[in-house]
Amino acid sequence: MVGYAIRRRDYLLDVMIRRPKHFLERMRTIVNGDTTGTSPTSAYGARAERWANDGLDDRRLAHVLEASGCQIVVHERLHSARFALSRLLLRLIRLPTSFYRIARSQGSPANSPPQSTICFPSARSPDEGSSSPPP
Repeated sequence: MVGYAIRRRDYLLDVMIRRPKHFLERMRTIVNGDTTGTSPTSAYGARAERWANDGLDDRRLAHVLEASGCQIVVHERLHSARFALSRLLLRLIRLPTSFYRIARSQGSPANSPPQSTICFPSARSPDEGSSSPPP
């Protein structure tokens, strides 16, 4: 929950600074009573943001890759945000926002290039509820 609040405020501050017209239009809509986001495009936005909000369990994904015969070459957890203060807060509470992983098939020679690169939002922290990988 805390991580989501930090990311959400980081986004809103970015919109206020970089797209003030969009921010004012959205505030006007909310003041006029439309807090549900009932526009036809809002449902698409919510669907597109699902994994950004819910995240993926990168540790579980590593187990799946390893079980299928892959070797994890690189696995970095990142603290990404638009503003330095948000990144600092995310680091302090140890809540990564994304991860970067490179995996290599076990049958590949050690000097061959990795077979896949994966970069997704990380799962929420335990205080933010559980998440599951995509179907």
